[in-house]
Amino acid sequence: KINTKKKKKPYLPIPAGYLSEKVAWISVLAALVLGTVPIALWYPYAKLPLLATTIGSALLGTAYSAPPVRLKRFPLLAAFCIIVVRGTLINLGFYAHAASVIGAELFPLRSCLAATYFALFGVVIATMKDVPDVKGDRLFQVRTFSVRIGARRILEGSTWTLAATLALTGCACIWGVWSEGLPLALRVCRGLVAAAALSTAVYVRRSCVGLLERAGDEDSETFSKEVFAYYMGLWKIFYASYILLPLAILGC
Repeated sequence: KINTKKKKKPYLPIPAGYLSEKVAWISVLAALVLGTVPIALWYPYAKLPLLATTIGSALLGTAYSAPPVRLKRFPLLAAFCIIVVRGTLINLGFYAHAASVIGAELFPLRSCLAATYFALFGVVIATMKDVPDVKGDRLFQVRTFSVRIGARRILEGSTWTLAATLALTGCACIWGVWSEGLPLALRVCRGLVAAAALSTAVYVRRSCVGLLERAGDEDSETFSKEVFAYYMGLWKIFYASYILLPLAILGC
């Protein structure tokens, strides 16, 4: 599959020659060992939720990308892996670990709302990830959602889904500002999160307008590079959401 990647994604570390396949496997296995063995042997607090999260993520990640399973070959199963890991397993698993350590409620409403937000974001990532490679996927007869449905429809649907998710989050935070008994500091925090969410929703849609106009030429290298840059920008929003998450759910 490395030869295929060299033609489809020559900029990635292994196809570009920056990283050998052997070193990649060693790095991944080392990360797995360092992320699980010390917890199992020496971690003094509740181990089960943390181990379940890390091992579960590792198993799904392996099934997603490594032979012989390679679920990434099947669009629906690939999307399922991304949504489960990024949306629910990591968020609810780490929350359950923290709750077990401090003796808090296991799955309160705020944890479920956060998991729902990241699951919807995971849907966007799962559908958008193949748009930059639609030409190569079509060439190698890889039946991704982008090939089956079309890059324009995927772009349209994904950006509207993310914009709606951000807008609903912003509106929920605005509603939360007026909650009775909420200290002024928390009102300010939620107001800031609302402003960030609503402005990002507008940005997501506006920055996609040019791409949608050029989606008819989806096989061009320029379109592929622009969509890839847009897709990587979505990841920045994804991780920025974790920074703002505590401000949004404080006091819930």
